[in-house]
Amino acid sequence: TVVSDVNDTTTVTLTATPTVNENGTITYTATLTGADGKPVTAQNGPVTVTLESGKTITIAAGASSGTLDVAVGNDVYQGPTTVTESIDSASGGNLEAIAPNTAPVSTVVSDVDDTTTVTLTATPTVNENGTITYTATLTGADGKPVTTQNGPVTVTLESGKTITIAAGASSGTLDVAVGNDVYQGPTTVTESIDSASGGNLEAIAPNTAPVSTVVSDVDDTTTVTLTATPTVNENGTITYTATLTGADGKPVTTQNGPVTVTLESGKTITIAAGASSGTLDVAV
Repeated sequence: TVVSDVNDTTTVTLTATPTVNENGTITYTATLTGADGKPVTAQNGPVTVTLESGKTITIAAGASSGTLDVAVGNDVYQGPTTVTESIDSASGGNLEAIAPNTAPVSTVVSDVDDTTTVTLTATPTVNENGTITYTATLTGADGKPVTTQNGPVTVTLESGKTITIAAGASSGTLDVAVGNDVYQGPTTVTESIDSASGGNLEAIAPNTAPVSTVVSDVDDTTTVTLTATPTVNENGTITYTATLTGADGKPVTTQNGPVTVTLESGKTITIAAGASSGTLDVAV
């Protein structure tokens, strides 16, 4: 007697590890079952189950299920993420008909806090009346740039100024105008990070190392002007006053020592350190 086939449908169903930590492993299992819900074994060859992601699970000949381990990465962002997978197709195993159960399966990937470092750099040298550009940059443990997510990162400097790293960016800048003084020699401006927050990052560690900018001299002229008591009586006293002013006409104070003003008569007026003028009394 010839027994003709009546095609029976075997269902292949996907399950997955429901929850893993970042850097963990999701195990996908493809299982063959018959109409009665009982396991069906592959025969005369394996069953190949192709997932939507393109990955494949092999159910070996004589087995009713097969597994695939997929490593889960790690991100620097707050909150759990969900990984979803499903079956695209299945074939083989000498089965009359295989019906993929295409219902998606999900795995919740729980956070393992990763630290993002924010580092400050600055223009190394500028002239007086120039601009210092401060740059705050986000990097991961591998030294690669990290971009903010779902909002900006606000970096607060020791001076109270702030740098904003926009959503989707890994760095932000702040331009600070440099003033001009009348004193000799370069000056050094120092800044550092006080704190940082935002960007949906799991943890931000400020690199608090200070950065310095040397502000080079652009020579400014200070004027010294002499005034005198306009009228005195005989046997009186003339008071001579020497005054320091800048290009804007405002008083300039001496720094790191006095200014000595020598008059045509040979007399001298001393403007003390920290003062903008000095006087000399001359008896008439």
